Amino acid sequence: MSRSNGTVKNNFDWRATADIAANLGRGWTIKADAKYQSKVATFFTLFKEYCELNARVQKEFKRITLYLEGRHILDTPRETSFESDELQEYWVEEVRSNRRIFILGLKWKF
Repeated sequence: MSRSNGTVKNNFDWRATADIAANLGRGWTIKADAKYQSKVATFFTLFKEYCELNARVQKEFKRITLYLEGRHILDTPRETSFESDELQEYWVEEVRSNRRIFILGLKWKF
């Protein structure tokens, strides 16, 4: 509840996650996971919605596995809005995490 005028803000937010993997045969495997967060509003803060996505493709040979992995593929800026208790001031912060990375790897079984 706001201290100055006693108003209450209703907030309904939700999250969704999904994981999927498929064995395509002949040593090929694909995997992906995704997350979604809807916007979240607290008394004086609003967090905008965002999505995350990770994916991996791999090919197994006899003793070697070759893979390509993408982490945080949808690395979009996260925006947060703030307002003062008296509703006189309002500002927005945008954070760019720059966490997107692609990995080409090789695993060898002894």
